[in-house]
Amino acid sequence: MNETMNSFQSFLNSYFGEVPSRSESPSSWTKKLIFLGPKLEPWLADDPSSRKQYVKLSKAFRRACEKHESTNNIIFLDCITMFCGDSANVPGALFGGKATADPKYFSDDQLHLNSEGYQVWQQKLESI
Repeated sequence: MNETMNSFQSFLNSYFGEVPSRSESPSSWTKKLIFLGPKLEPWLADDPSSRKQYVKLSKAFRRACEKHESTNNIIFLDCITMFCGDSANVPGALFGGKATADPKYFSDDQLHLNSEGYQVWQQKLESI
């Protein structure tokens, strides 16, 4: 995970380049970023350990976005349970590895979203 987060930090630094001082109004900055965090996927259903790792990765991405000097221009969209349906509401869903992706949002490969899944993403993005 360290290598992933180092790469993400490098991406943020490269994308935003030279950042104006925090005293300047964020609305005057030109670059914005909407980052869609990782999502749980059906192929992980029988692997609670990997689901917990996805949750950790999602939290690490959120922290990196919040701590970056361009944080005012980054929107982190938490997708970890966006496609989990009712299992996202079970006590201990995230930390206990009980949240599982609902296959109705995914194509047959259990990795990529289908049209219903993309509609969920579209609605979330349009609400920002």
